[in-house]
Amino acid sequence: MEIAMQPTQQQIDSYMAAHQAFMAGNHDSSFNEMKRLAHEGLADAQHFVGWCYEQGIAVESNPEQAFHWWEKAAEQGIAESQNAIGSMLAAGEGCKRNRPLGAYWLALAASTHDENEFVTTAADSEKALKQLLKEMSSDEINEFKQMAEAAAQQGA
Repeated sequence: MEIAMQPTQQQIDSYMAAHQAFMAGNHDSSFNEMKRLAHEGLADAQHFVGWCYEQGIAVESNPEQAFHWWEKAAEQGIAESQNAIGSMLAAGEGCKRNRPLGAYWLALAASTHDENEFVTTAADSEKALKQLLKEMSSDEINEFKQMAEAAAQQGA
């Protein structure tokens, strides 16, 4: 997992202005600015762009693009994005189905404690992980455990 980039003051200001524009109903201009920031590597903007693609706000709904942007944010530690790609991987929505990898991301989201995240993200991820583990084969569970152990050894 990558370490989230530290945004510049200009990026923070642009993000806040784009968020305010979105709240005021200017979805198109907000999306365009957030996508620019997402391309610069701003994790929160990447999550926002993924959400817009998932919801079909300011753009046509596109699960593949939602997964793409959420994966980038998830790799930088955004728990909501980790939860989203975990669920998408488990279902094969917007990506190739991979339940062990989905379980890995859900477990990561369940263990993430970020004061900027919604309190329910960890609980939702834990609930989704428990359900997914019930549905997985023993081989899939073993693959998930191997991923988790490898990540723990690497300090992820």
